[in-house]
Amino acid sequence: MLKYPKISVIIPVYNAEKFLSRCLDSVINQTHENLEIICVNDESTDGSLEILQEYAAKDSRVIIENQKNQGAPVARNRGIEIATGEYIHFVDADDWLNLTLYSDFASVLRGGMLDIFVFNAQLYFEQAETIEPKYTFLIDVWDNWQDVNQVLTFDDCNNPFCSGLAIWNKIYRTDFLRIKKLKYLPYPPFEDFLFCLQAFMHAETIKVTPESYYIYNQTNVGSLTKNYNRNIFNIFNVIEDLQKTIDELHMRNAFKYAFFQYKYEQLTALFDKTAWKYKKDYYDRMKSLIFDGTLETLNPAICEKLKNFNLLSVIKSRDWFGYQMYLWLNFNLKMKDLKSHLFKG
Repeated sequence: MLKYPKISVIIPVYNAEKFLSRCLDSVINQTHENLEIICVNDESTDGSLEILQEYAAKDSRVIIENQKNQGAPVARNRGIEIATGEYIHFVDADDWLNLTLYSDFASVLRGGMLDIFVFNAQLYFEQAETIEPKYTFLIDVWDNWQDVNQVLTFDDCNNPFCSGLAIWNKIYRTDFLRIKKLKYLPYPPFEDFLFCLQAFMHAETIKVTPESYYIYNQTNVGSLTKNYNRNIFNIFNVIEDLQKTIDELHMRNAFKYAFFQYKYEQLTALFDKTAWKYKKDYYDRMKSLIFDGTLETLNPAICEKLKNFNLLSVIKSRDWFGYQMYLWLNFNLKMKDLKSHLFKG
């Protein structure tokens, strides 16, 4: 059995007793055995710590690190600090893995070291007890991709700011994360976006497979459909930090259109999810950031081809309430057209 590499599996754990054993079993029983399993207990108040202690007593690869309740991003940063493996994979405690993930990854590494290995996932719906494919990215976003052995960079992605930004579908080289000083910043709930994008931009060697190795539990993701409260404003910190990274890496010219589209699409999408009492403040900041002078430096003919670019003229000419009314009107028109189509004849 191939022993190289040693992989540090970092699992933040907070009140996960319902799912934790399934997750740990899927890691412990991997066909690649050279692992350390760093479980960062985020001051759980249920039986999670007892479950971790039971597994640690049976398997010396299980390491328990306790911290005061600070959230998964802080737990992941702690895992990066103490990891001794050549590679790091972040796993959520309510998810689980295909048992061949790490051995298949080790086989890919025979072609040389990587900064990032990217793969796909499946969705688990507990109520229906079904597992469905989830393409966290489509392979055709990677230009000229041929097979899993092809070495890629951020330049090879034709949708670089909108593809595969989940935290759990990547394995990172530990030294790469440390040398580039990549860590999770306190921007909930957008830390994953920032971390993944900064890692992609810094990476010099990326390999990608369309195969699914991760089962993502949909049971606890209801919050994604709820309105954001004050934490919605963290998206502005994310965009500003991404712009700094782009400038530091001298990528501004290469990605100026892609990043501009990412910026206004992210901001307008999140406006719709912003709690009502924050909408005006959010809209004013969104408008200021979109019309910060960047647009004047871009070719209008190219801009007009960008996705949802038509929204910018609406934002420029309206206040937050006028923009909200525009969204409502367009939604109602779309619903009317849909009903007309469904009941035609």
